[in-house]
Amino acid sequence: MGLKEIKGLHNLEELKFLRVAGNRLKQIGQIEELTNLTELNLINCQISDTKGLEKLTKLKWLGLSKNKLTNLKNLEKLTQLEFLYVAHNPNLPFSEIVRIQKLLPKCQIKHNATE
Repeated sequence: MGLKEIKGLHNLEELKFLRVAGNRLKQIGQIEELTNLTELNLINCQISDTKGLEKLTKLKWLGLSKNKLTNLKNLEKLTQLEFLYVAHNPNLPFSEIVRIQKLLPKCQIKHNATE
């Protein structure tokens, strides 16, 4: 089953790590309000859009593998990102990986997109 949305995060402003992997989240929702996060695990959550993640500028680790992503819009704003996991997003083109790698040259990106 799993959660379809995350609620009640308003008082967790100082939260550094969040793992909600394996749920049925389709959108980031209130997670975008957790601006002190340094690690966010959204692996296997059915997410199709990264909208809102650009607000999490302190992120160093971001797990987005096994979702439904088609692009990595706005992730270039995550300039402190060191590790990005986007493997097993079947509709994510290799060109998008190349684009984000150029914009975040210090970030290690794990993916399985093919040219």
